[in-house]
Amino acid sequence: MKLTIFPKSVWFLAGSLVTAGAVFAVLAFHHFTKRPFDDSDSSVDIRSVGENAYEITSKEPLVDTLQPSHSEASMQARIVPSFKDGKSQGFKLFSIREGSLYDKLGFQNGDVIQRVNGISLDTPEKALETYALLKTARRLEVDLHRDGAPLRKVYDVK
Repeated sequence: MKLTIFPKSVWFLAGSLVTAGAVFAVLAFHHFTKRPFDDSDSSVDIRSVGENAYEITSKEPLVDTLQPSHSEASMQARIVPSFKDGKSQGFKLFSIREGSLYDKLGFQNGDVIQRVNGISLDTPEKALETYALLKTARRLEVDLHRDGAPLRKVYDVK
């Protein structure tokens, strides 16, 4: 059996490709996770009017702005069901991008949204009921847990 040794130029080219791939991966990771989200063309204006109170002016229903198909909304945050002792507790937010709609609404990584306007988010049916409510509600009271403590945020929609 004959062992073939590649010329130095082949090793150099392979090393260069691996290095370029690693640099690209780091730049892409930095681009998609650290860069503030730019929503300058957003149809939603959010203004803090108190510690946990906000005023939202929107040209379209807020729920339409949060849908994944809407202008990179799926890149703004990750939302997953949250369970404790095998029971649904609501929805957990993480990977919230700086400057995103979720950031402007005052949410933080690790927040677990449990109720909206008194409707618990512990079943799919109640989550759908809340989704329907978001299309017409003028005031939203969101109960969540942050760092193990309850917190209520209030949003007036104009």
